[in-house]
Amino acid sequence: MAKQHGEFENVRAAILETATRLFTEKGIHETSLADIAKEARLSKGTLYYYYPSKEHLVNDISDYNLGRITDLLFNWIDTLNRDREAKEAVVMLIEMLTADESVTKLHLMLCADAMMGNSSLKKKMATKYREWTVMLEVGSLKMSAPMSERLRRMSQSLLALFDGFCLQMNIGVEGINNDALVELILE
Repeated sequence: MAKQHGEFENVRAAILETATRLFTEKGIHETSLADIAKEARLSKGTLYYYYPSKEHLVNDISDYNLGRITDLLFNWIDTLNRDREAKEAVVMLIEMLTADESVTKLHLMLCADAMMGNSSLKKKMATKYREWTVMLEVGSLKMSAPMSERLRRMSQSLLALFDGFCLQMNIGVEGINNDALVELILE
């Protein structure tokens, strides 16, 4: 059994949670492994034992966060049926995807890191976006017509809207209106 480390379940959890917090506060490039070790109250040697490079750490954190988004989409699909109104389904999707600010902020940080040249992360995210597009298409098939066809055709655009919506929320744009976004999607 892994040894508990302070308030964390184990040393790996301490590293992952500390790194996630620092990445979302300072950015991935501005956070060093030394910063993470200090904040997690670990020696650099212990950190390097678990993560020999920052790339390995970013990889584990991205797997976890991308998995959280995938789980949210699965949960959304599970709630759908032909009796659910399209508007209600889209509102639920937006609320589920944007409910946890730490998920959205980390997602944006990972997107930025992928754009700044992290090729393995870029590839991983492109794969996830294709998977999420298919998941949205599957969800749309569980809705009643005629909106199901429109949502199926818009599934990739919905992900782009989600990213933009998260970006605006996280930079503090005022007046973001879920209802207007839903109307745009359903018109």
